[in-house]
Amino acid sequence: MNEGSPDNLERPLTDHDEAAVGRVVRLARRYPAPSPQRRQAAFERVQAEWREATAPRQRRWATRPVAIAASVVVALLAAGLFVARGGAGGPTVANVEAVSGSEGTVAGAGWLARVTRADELQAGAALQAGELVATGAQTVARLRVGPSLELRVAGGSQLRFDAADRLTLLRGQVYVDSGAATGASSRLVVSTVHGDVQHVGTRYLARVDGASLEVAVREGRVRVERAGRAPIAAEAVAGESLQIGDASQTIARRKVALHGDAWAWLAAMPAAFDVEGATLDRFLAWYEAETGRSVVFTDEARRDRAASITLRGRIAGLTPDQALAAIAPTVEMQVARDAPAGEVRVALP
Repeated sequence: MNEGSPDNLERPLTDHDEAAVGRVVRLARRYPAPSPQRRQAAFERVQAEWREATAPRQRRWATRPVAIAASVVVALLAAGLFVARGGAGGPTVANVEAVSGSEGTVAGAGWLARVTRADELQAGAALQAGELVATGAQTVARLRVGPSLELRVAGGSQLRFDAADRLTLLRGQVYVDSGAATGASSRLVVSTVHGDVQHVGTRYLARVDGASLEVAVREGRVRVERAGRAPIAAEAVAGESLQIGDASQTIARRKVALHGDAWAWLAAMPAAFDVEGATLDRFLAWYEAETGRSVVFTDEARRDRAASITLRGRIAGLTPDQALAAIAPTVEMQVARDAPAGEVRVALP
């Protein structure tokens, strides 16, 4: 094929080409951010080179895709437009507490950073406003959003933190747990293409697919609303779910169980609980919150005793049911589950 052939203008980058660009990117990251004057000059250079590279009459660029790509990337880096994760993407809005699986990623704020770099989602990472979080099918993550609000992200989900009190759920599921907290630090709006979700001291599950948004409330109260020329809104309390689709003019309401298959994925990433030194009644309250089941004492006279029993050990890595099974024999507690009623009956000596 001739160098000046029009077909040559559309030759895709090969693996060798992409590797060369990658080496340029890694090298450029080592240098500090330039002054505003140098950024402006570099930006103008990028514009000029891009116009020259894409103009049909400039055939001499057609056989050098690597040189074009590398020069553009280097210039953008020099201009400070390439924002890698951990850079000046915005304030920290959440912290990653735990991740089960290795298929989660977090991409930097800004479109350029997202298309050029994505880091593995790891425990201990700080998330900035504007960053995009994605989980693989078998990966679940637990995030801390302020001192009194926790967020769990199901496998196969994607979300973007817009601010400390707002995120956009693009697909998948998130579980919001603010407990009984109602202060400013517990506020969070989950925005979706189908509508927005707000809560008042609650625990709820929000699920988005291509057709609808569904919100199931385990505790407290939530409000779902959609603005526009014909705004609609509705509230739900524990044991209810709300569903709204693209073309819906109303929000459908139905009863929902507080435990079962819809909530099962949460068991892989329960809220952290330190058993060492905790009392039995506190552990049982944690178990209720994590499973949606009610703990019932077969002898109510024994309930007060649970507050005086101190636990020892660790339950990290266990599901709530596994933790209950592990602790029961250490305090001579008998456990019986009533699956249909969603109750767990316990008896103490």
